[in-house]
Amino acid sequence: AATATGAAAANGAMLPLVLFTVLLAIAIARSPAASRAALLGFFRALSDAMLMLVHWIVLLAPIGVFGLMLPLGAHGGVGHAGAVGFYIAAYSIGSVLFVLLLYPALALVARTPMPAFARGALPGQLIAFSSSSSIASLPALVEGAEQELGLPANVTGFVLPLAVSTLKFAGPVAWPIGAMFV
Repeated sequence: AATATGAAAANGAMLPLVLFTVLLAIAIARSPAASRAALLGFFRALSDAMLMLVHWIVLLAPIGVFGLMLPLGAHGGVGHAGAVGFYIAAYSIGSVLFVLLLYPALALVARTPMPAFARGALPGQLIAFSSSSSIASLPALVEGAEQELGLPANVTGFVLPLAVSTLKFAGPVAWPIGAMFV
């Protein structure tokens, strides 16, 4: 099962990975108390370490992006820079408009005032927007949900990792803009 789960994770097939994780969680919940406490402690420590690693990667990402873009700019010149600039501007405007459409819907469904939600979600959204990675935004989302919105850690620890790994917000914005760019 571990090999199939590893292959599913490597290939981006999230459903088998989520199913395995849910079954593992149920098995841990049914374990004896001492085993369950040891496993929960291990996974909590692993989670803290992974969140710190993601934080470091987010801090270093601009240097990596600059390093990747430097050869393109050196060989393509101003023409490529203008095309990439147009894509970035169109994607940015599309993402902001999409978020602005979702905020009122969230306020109605969750009965959370938009300013309160914005204070909790904006740091994570800015990281996701600037890095195009919902996984990179997870530490900021967890912090905002727990500190600003007052959500319990057991809820944010399950819902947010599941959401950032399965719900891909950028798709409805990036695919049409990417098609127009090409």
